[in-house]
Amino acid sequence: MKKLDLRDAENLVLGCSIYGCGGGGNPRYGLKLLREGIKQGLEFRLASLSDLNPHYSLVSAYFCGPIGNPCPGAPERKVSGELRAQAVKVYEKATSDRVAGIYPVELGGSNTPLAWRIAAELGLPLLDADAAGRAVPELAQNSLRVKGRELYPAVLIDALGDIVVLERYSSIEMYESLARYLTTKSCGSVFIVDGGVAAQAVSELLIGGTVSRCIEVGEKYREIVLSDTPEDASRKLAELLGGFYLTSGKVAAAELKVEGGFLQGYYILDASLGRAKVYVKNENIAMWIEDKPAVLPPDLIIMIGDDGYPVLDSWLEEGMKLHVIAAPAHPIWRTEGGLKLLGPQHFGFKERYIPLEALVERLSI
Repeated sequence: MKKLDLRDAENLVLGCSIYGCGGGGNPRYGLKLLREGIKQGLEFRLASLSDLNPHYSLVSAYFCGPIGNPCPGAPERKVSGELRAQAVKVYEKATSDRVAGIYPVELGGSNTPLAWRIAAELGLPLLDADAAGRAVPELAQNSLRVKGRELYPAVLIDALGDIVVLERYSSIEMYESLARYLTTKSCGSVFIVDGGVAAQAVSELLIGGTVSRCIEVGEKYREIVLSDTPEDASRKLAELLGGFYLTSGKVAAAELKVEGGFLQGYYILDASLGRAKVYVKNENIAMWIEDKPAVLPPDLIIMIGDDGYPVLDSWLEEGMKLHVIAAPAHPIWRTEGGLKLLGPQHFGFKERYIPLEALVERLSI
């Protein structure tokens, strides 16, 4: 198994922030989790499928909630490390399963490091795989569900110490509503353990190699950004991701607010290709340039700031200069089942999905 050192941690967080698409959790918090854990002597191990006992289970462990305080004006509460570890133990007791490792539910600046920190605190490895291949806004947008599996049983715990053991749910929408309700009532993110997977089923249900890919991308991009201008670095990042550098511009307006436990709304860029409009639901979801679709979900939209580093949607301010990168989603999201969960019509848009490659050709980029 690979062991994480401080340089790996920094590269992981940078890579995860890129795949976070403007969401996925605050990378500053993610790096803090890893640095503190390494300083405390915790062992951060990254496991491949061959490293695992096939008779044991793996679970995802993650925060659910907007980046930023869901209760403006009130102190934001955090779920402590003790409560996070307790949630995994409660899951084991409720299911009679032995958890052999943790996998990230998505790739993001704090949600992926958090999963690894939880694993290290429990003496478990993190699996080199995740359930999205990017950051996604909703619990439903999970590779298990594309494959016809549900996420229950689940354990949810808030910063006040309230613990919910959910044997099953009537619908994924009800599950999402319950989790978001807890975030708003507790004035903080909710910690969730769910998505139990038998080790022998991992290769079928999860997207493999994504954690090591984030470390690799972070390492390569760190070298690029130290020696290039933000625009040149962004162009090279697009190549690294197999994507496209679309445009650059300044934020002209940003109308984002927390509703129903999500950071939602639109922001406008006065961009080199024209007026660009971006829809946000925790992450950058869709973009139009001069009212024509430029990127549609599930493909990735990544904003790079004028310092060369990824920008969270919660950090946006008028006048901020951004470089816009887009990259193709993992093939699982381009299937019929994937588009049902993460395609344009899921978000209420009239457009049918058009792959990024075709849209870029239309824009003559």
